Amino acid sequence: MKNIAIGIIATLMICLAIVGVSYINSGVNAINSEDNSTISVSGTGIIGTEPNQAKAYLGVETQSGNVTEALEENFFKMESVIDAMETLGIKEDSIETSYFSIYPVRAHEKSGEEIVGYRVSNEVTV
Repeated sequence: MKNIAIGIIATLMICLAIVGVSYINSGVNAINSEDNSTISVSGTGIIGTEPNQAKAYLGVETQSGNVTEALEENFFKMESVIDAMETLGIKEDSIETSYFSIYPVRAHEKSGEEIVGYRVSNEVTV
């Protein structure tokens, strides 16, 4: 009699477990018909961590009537920026040029768009 009661209880527990699992929404849906077979899965995850990297872009732009002067002025100003970063403890190999350009500045109000100067832009990434 005791064995029969244990068997009945075990059977009821298994049935309850099966019914309970069927009501759990796991985020997975399966649809199967003659025209369409689809498996749809959804989920959410969150992770948190402390940042261990940062990226900064620093730039200098100069303009002069002479391209050589604009270039030299830009060089000296960027050299000061890089020296300041190195003083803060940033290693030289962590600093790289990310953008550099020289282009003419034109007087748009004058006919023929005469060149009135040159602009030099220099940007580094740290």
